Amino acid sequence: MKEKLSGVFQHLLVQKTSPIAHQFEAVFRAPHSRYTELNPCELESVSEIEIVALSEKAGVYLISSHDRKKVFATGHSEYDAGTLKDEYFRDLKKGINPAVPENYFSTNNPDEAPKAVWRKHSRQLFSNWLQFYVNR
Repeated sequence: MKEKLSGVFQHLLVQKTSPIAHQFEAVFRAPHSRYTELNPCELESVSEIEIVALSEKAGVYLISSHDRKKVFATGHSEYDAGTLKDEYFRDLKKGINPAVPENYFSTNNPDEAPKAVWRKHSRQLFSNWLQFYVNR
């Protein structure tokens, strides 16, 4: 990507029966911070995996193998409330001139305290991973 994708984006659950998405809401938010993207068309041609969730803005977010041995996430559900803010100011200090993370500060003001609106999804994601992928 030419510019860093940074912010909290809405995602659509497209594989509702995937164990990694057990008890997910149909639409949920997750943070992203990256310079890369995955082409969904290329991923759909790989028969061993399925796209579980994606975002109109952030693209593919969650991928799982059918055998439940692999889970891939392009976002950062593990982030604390202030992580994107810390990254933003770190990049500013480096002279990168980043855009303010999208949908992160209520009025798009980096001096505000952000809220981790993804926390419920994050807990469910890690719980599902442990229950259905690690401890099976």
